[in-house]
Amino acid sequence: MTETTAKKLSDIMRGVAGELDGAILLIQQAETKEVFERYKQALGRVMGALYFEVLEPIYKEHPDVEPPEHL
Repeated sequence: MTETTAKKLSDIMRGVAGELDGAILLIQQAETKEVFERYKQALGRVMGALYFEVLEPIYKEHPDVEPPEHL
């Protein structure tokens, strides 16, 4: 993958992660504890896959693309 593509994909995936965080907050504020726990776990698995299967390989190949807050 080119560094340009890696940077763009990293930015997109970080945006997706932010949206997922927002979804978890929405559910926490609007739903029962049971519903929140179920979705928190499911979205946590999605976020884990996003990081370990998409972002981590990008950052290993292109360390300069990794945002400073991840170091």
